[in-house]
Amino acid sequence: MSTSFWSEERTVQDARPVDLLHFYTSGRNWRYAAAPFDVGYDADTYSAQAGVEISAVEVARNVLRSTLTIQLPWSCAFVTDCLTARPDEPIAIINYRGHASVTTYGAGTYGAGIYGGGGFVAWWRGYVRTLRLDNEGRRANITCVPTVRMLGRTGLILRYGRACQVPLYSTRCGVTKSSYAASGTVLTVSSTTVTATIFGTQSDGYWVGGTLETSSASRMIIAHSGTSVTLAAAFSDAELAVGDSFTAYPGCDHTASVCASRFANLLNYQGQPHIPTQNPMVTGVK
Repeated sequence: MSTSFWSEERTVQDARPVDLLHFYTSGRNWRYAAAPFDVGYDADTYSAQAGVEISAVEVARNVLRSTLTIQLPWSCAFVTDCLTARPDEPIAIINYRGHASVTTYGAGTYGAGIYGGGGFVAWWRGYVRTLRLDNEGRRANITCVPTVRMLGRTGLILRYGRACQVPLYSTRCGVTKSSYAASGTVLTVSSTTVTATIFGTQSDGYWVGGTLETSSASRMIIAHSGTSVTLAAAFSDAELAVGDSFTAYPGCDHTASVCASRFANLLNYQGQPHIPTQNPMVTGVK
């Protein structure tokens, strides 16, 4: 961290803190500046957002409980996107902090990239845990947990069962995702229903459990019939429209038959499909 940043951070006279918020998933980004001007940082522009409130970082005896609370107006693109087309993956957040230039900021001259000292530092990192509108529906209260909190999540535990418990396309699965990519063009799109000729080239159910991906987002496919699929959540108009190109990937129901017939991957199947249906300790050996 910059020495000049901390010299400004520790003073009352020179400190003019500016917070930047970067929410992101693997394919989407939302950037905001808690300032009266847009801020340019690290080749990206953080849009000025009125009404942003960021709590002080909670200092707790257990670092896993140190949370950050953020308030954003309901009209903010990040809030509306989460409420109408929630991402299928965790949303990460970085809170950067810097200090505005005393010359330009104090004189009331605003513009992109106005900050002083040694620039910005990554003040806090974590993930969005909850997003709720207040009683009047005008503000969103966002609770974030630190990155280290994710280390407490239970990892993959293989249990004795008939179905394979390994995620499709993972390293342990061994199926190469790119080998099953299928390119298509949207014929119609209505809420969570998308139709395309490519879907009709496979038998019903082939795409269930797979994904439909665009250049900026992806959605899980939960139903497939003919040339139509149903998605777990709708795309926004900017993400998917009639005539747009996309890439679809088939899913797997984790049975031995689909593993063998669809992916020719039975040697890597990690289920136990031949578990006896009767317990010999109860019914005896027949």
